[in-house]
Amino acid sequence: MNKSPKKPSTSPTRAPKEKLHATSITVDKRGIVEGADPRSVARATALLESIARRKARITEDFYGLGDELRELRDKELYRKVYGFSSFDAFLEQRSVYSPTQARKLIAIVRGLSKKRALELGVEKAYAAVSLAKATPAADTADEIFDEGHKVGTKRPKDATVDDFEAAAKAARKRAKKSASEKLVTSAERARKKRRDAGLRALRAKLAAAGISARPASKAGGVVIALSWTMVEKLAKAD
Repeated sequence: MNKSPKKPSTSPTRAPKEKLHATSITVDKRGIVEGADPRSVARATALLESIARRKARITEDFYGLGDELRELRDKELYRKVYGFSSFDAFLEQRSVYSPTQARKLIAIVRGLSKKRALELGVEKAYAAVSLAKATPAADTADEIFDEGHKVGTKRPKDATVDDFEAAAKAARKRAKKSASEKLVTSAERARKKRRDAGLRALRAKLAAAGISARPASKAGGVVIALSWTMVEKLAKAD
């Protein structure tokens, strides 16, 4: 019995995985395809160099940008010159900058020297400023580096943005707990002061009534200790 011939497969073939370079392409030590059009090479090289320069300017200019934003805000030029009631509205309506990013850059300018901020970059600089603000000590972000404060378990220069943010979060949590404890302690002191005053007033009233007693404060209230002689005297008074 003759078998029917197999039909050709109609299922789509899988595309091969993309490779870094095509197998038929050879690149030189510069990473440029051998035999590439010189004009294309020149243009591509110029574009990459321009991108590198722009990236460098962004890194260097963010501190100056923050300083200018700070001046616009602190001197209220957004109101005096442009008539806006708030700095955020001015930034948004005039398409100057994102209010969130503007506050971040201003915080960096206020909390870090220019040299250190440029060394750290925007995100790490802001994380360092946030940590300094979260700690109870009156230190600055520069002092965290200069005085060798630990960021978690790491030296500041070795710490990542995540390390700074985690340390700031822990510092805020400790500060909140400390404030809560101080509030409780303050309330307890005020309550003790009121109770002591009440005891003194009670003793005075008992003495004025001719009752010799020793009122004492206990956990549940006040206990008045009377001698048996005083108890008998009070019974006779009835």
